[in-house]
Amino acid sequence: MQSTILFFMHNLHFWYRPEPLKDSIGRSANWIEKILEQVFREYLKYLVQRSTAPVTILYMPGGVAEASEETFISHSTCGPGDSACEIKIKVLTPIFYSRFVYYAHDSEAIFCEVAESCTLWTDKPEQLIRVFLKKGSPPVHASNLLDYMHFQLIKNLRRRPDKIERQLASTNGHSSSVKGIDIRDFRMSSMDAFVLEQGDKELKNAYLRSVVRLFVADRIAMSSVGLLGMMELIGRVGVSWVLALLITETILGFS
Repeated sequence: MQSTILFFMHNLHFWYRPEPLKDSIGRSANWIEKILEQVFREYLKYLVQRSTAPVTILYMPGGVAEASEETFISHSTCGPGDSACEIKIKVLTPIFYSRFVYYAHDSEAIFCEVAESCTLWTDKPEQLIRVFLKKGSPPVHASNLLDYMHFQLIKNLRRRPDKIERQLASTNGHSSSVKGIDIRDFRMSSMDAFVLEQGDKELKNAYLRSVVRLFVADRIAMSSVGLLGMMELIGRVGVSWVLALLITETILGFS
């Protein structure tokens, strides 16, 4: 209640989600972020293994207790003393996984999350070009109509996420409410195409379900998956009540 009064009556900004720093402990991942962590891990492994440049990446997940660190090595191994190709990547908060799927371009996602929103840390950001290259739009090769419709929905709902502000307290100046408009076409991301081509049907279905819920919640439920679930529950209760009322009236009409 106090935060609501401050926000609406005194125009005081409310910093509701400070993200952790490199050496602090972030929050635990929710069920969607746990699924997306599995997908991101497999996708990162795929990118490293297909890299033509020698690279070794130590991946440190964030917010998923059961997920361990893992090292990915390209087919072209690093030479003796070539420390430049050894890269550490640490996810500082599990929100990184849900933000990553909003980007259509891997390189933009990584560098924005490292430099702007600070949900990801790496010791050699300049070397990430070895893995995260800007590629053209991948074609859609869905095995069935339902998958095609899901990925088209994801493509149409995709939009670049807002930058996460790092301030933890209000400042004297008010942040600008003017936002730039991204005029680029949002499309299937490379990770979308990777998931689509995988033989793991369970992982693909989990990815589709998670990303669609994220994007729909972003449009109609203030980016809250929990609120979207509540809206679904209310809708189901309402439909059930209407059906029960119609059935009751029909029975009474025949009696």
